[in-house]
Amino acid sequence: MKESWLNNRKENCTDKVLTETNQVTSYLHYIDIKEAYDAYERGENIMLFLKERYSDSVNLSDIVEIAYDLQAGTYIDYVLKNMDQAKAYWLEIADIVTRNVSEFSSLLDVGAGELTTLCGLIDSLAKKPKTVYAFDISWSRLAKGLDYLQKRYPAQHKSLNAFSADIASIPLPTSSIDLVVSSHALEPNRAQQDVLLAELLRVAKSRLMLFEPCYEINSKEGKARMDLHGYIRNFDNSIQNAGASLVDRIAIRNVANPLNPTACYIIDIDKENIFNTPRYTLPGTDNPLREVNGWLISDEAGMSFPVLEGIPCLRVKNGVISSALCNS
Repeated sequence: MKESWLNNRKENCTDKVLTETNQVTSYLHYIDIKEAYDAYERGENIMLFLKERYSDSVNLSDIVEIAYDLQAGTYIDYVLKNMDQAKAYWLEIADIVTRNVSEFSSLLDVGAGELTTLCGLIDSLAKKPKTVYAFDISWSRLAKGLDYLQKRYPAQHKSLNAFSADIASIPLPTSSIDLVVSSHALEPNRAQQDVLLAELLRVAKSRLMLFEPCYEINSKEGKARMDLHGYIRNFDNSIQNAGASLVDRIAIRNVANPLNPTACYIIDIDKENIFNTPRYTLPGTDNPLREVNGWLISDEAGMSFPVLEGIPCLRVKNGVISSALCNS
């Protein structure tokens, strides 16, 4: 079994969460949301604006969260105005999934945003997965997406498990998801792409299909743009270094921006036949959470996580130290 993807995942989960909590404390500074919103209204690139203002004091994940949160709803608006283009993309990725995965019961959409791509993908599949999980770093994008889902795909709305989380610490067990997919979720994370890939490989049972920007097939102008924004690069090498297997890399025809070409990275993992059932866990670990009065509680770490408007908030920084609620 290739185990390099599992390196550094065997430490005590309580120590891990406390370490991450301390890291949150060390970089947590208030960001002037009004200032960021004004920049967004002026048409500035909000990600670059926040990086220039706060990169020395604020974690990249928080910058990504705020940038996407301020844009909540705009992806739905774009899809509704460009439905033919969106449908062409959904049908293309559904065809690739159908041709490369014979059967899967559970599906996880990573960085699902406003759920438009996930809805279109599932609607386009002849065989639907029984269990669907989806998460995004932005609670607001998920809230907008669930409203969109309820109006346009009510059957999907009832069966979807949506939660807020960070790709670096996914609150699902190891080897619990049949098929892990993404659509430009890893995109702005060049500095963390190896760490994020390792976490995706942890939760997947055997196969990932990641629809992400591909630097290597881009134009000179497009590469310069990707460098400016810190988009992922040399992802083939990241896959190899993680001990996984790149089965294929398929260029996507239906792309919204020719300066940001998409490729489907089909990735297999060599794992032992030990698989788990999907359920919420302490972020980045296999330790289960239990529900008490609308909160999700970790007895292992003595922490509780809120559920806001039906959406579990499962980032480490969302946790409340609450050992009095935990089983002894």
